[in-house]
Amino acid sequence: MESRPNATEVAGRLLALRCVVTHALAAPPRDLLEQWLAASTSAEREQFAQKSESQSKAFWDAVNSSPIAMYLSPWEREFAETPILTMSSQQHIDASWRMEAAQVLMWALHLIPELTAPDTQADTDLLKSEILSHPANFLGAAVLRSQAEIDHARDLAELWHWRSRTEDLIRKERPFPSHEEVFVKQGISSYRDIVRLAANAASEQDGIRLIDNDFAIKGKSYSALSEEEWPEVRSISFERHRALNWLCGYSPHNDWDATPTET
Repeated sequence: MESRPNATEVAGRLLALRCVVTHALAAPPRDLLEQWLAASTSAEREQFAQKSESQSKAFWDAVNSSPIAMYLSPWEREFAETPILTMSSQQHIDASWRMEAAQVLMWALHLIPELTAPDTQADTDLLKSEILSHPANFLGAAVLRSQAEIDHARDLAELWHWRSRTEDLIRKERPFPSHEEVFVKQGISSYRDIVRLAANAASEQDGIRLIDNDFAIKGKSYSALSEEEWPEVRSISFERHRALNWLCGYSPHNDWDATPTET
């Protein structure tokens, strides 16, 4: 494990994420953009390209001339150079979901009192916080929560991410290694058994609510999430786990892009 990022480094990372999410929000969803481009004239497309490129350049020129520039990761620098018109769907999705990580860092820096529930997306309006508009002052005044608070949040984030990955195995009907000695001794014969044991342990240790011996989420058991609900919860879990792993020094050389999320 690496040394943990200090308060200034966390503040810089938050400012970088704010820029990434802002750039993503300025870009229309790719499917809607494709529909508009297909229905527009060549003159309209050219005008849109010039306007969006000009706005993006002005935005990132301001970022690159500010204290934020040194905190941008390689992926973020590449994203910054990607015009709105040619931004891929995956880039747009990945950048938009960084809002979840930004919320985690805002919590770690005492900018918000608590994180939203694990089934509730972060509000992008959080990034309008006035203090984030003054990078130099913010970097100099940043203060982190205690390691104990951050460690506890990391453990919970890993648990929710583990439940997501276990659900993936269940829904894909992956074979369960029931021959493993440790499972045989405990009478565990399915992923559902493991979920039941983990859920009950989490209920006792962390106060996580249960429904049908499973993690309660969106007012139902995790296993009852619809095919539309599950990807949302899964993405929230992943982004929060990554941010908290980075905060706890799990990333090699504190490299944001290389932060591991094993469960």
